[in-house]
Amino acid sequence: AWLRRWLAVSLVPLLELFGSAGLGFEAHPQNTLVATDGDGWPAACWVRDLEGAHVRRDHLPDGLAADSPLVYPPEEAWRRLRYHAVVNHLALLVAVLGRHTVGEEALWATVAGVLAEVADPGAAPWARDLLTSPTLPAKAHLRSWAAGRGEDPVYLDLPNPIRMGP
Repeated sequence: AWLRRWLAVSLVPLLELFGSAGLGFEAHPQNTLVATDGDGWPAACWVRDLEGAHVRRDHLPDGLAADSPLVYPPEEAWRRLRYHAVVNHLALLVAVLGRHTVGEEALWATVAGVLAEVADPGAAPWARDLLTSPTLPAKAHLRSWAAGRGEDPVYLDLPNPIRMGP
């Protein structure tokens, strides 16, 4: 139940914002604060460090130039959001909670259940992608550094622990 609440205030709103406005954030643990209520239940989520904010080119807002460093092709914007919010952040949370509670497999099943319930028309396709994609992107920091690709990192594909079905 706690993880479901955490997803409701963090990942699901990030997917809704990405779907409706094309905005993505580097929502990894260092940049994200999930506030809890007096009983320790997740109540709100804030993301800081807007240097990593990005906009999908197919949702370019008025006044933002197409060649702005904030603008990314849709597939790159989605890769960045999946890496920061899911691989970097959610996977760490699931690993820590899993070690001290019911195990990672049960928690990933909870994540899948929440994503399967996403009804927001802007977020639903992205939630479906998280449910069906065989892989998730992981940034290869050392390879990126060695190749001098800090601004255009190298990614590796990892098996998707959320995946349901074909």
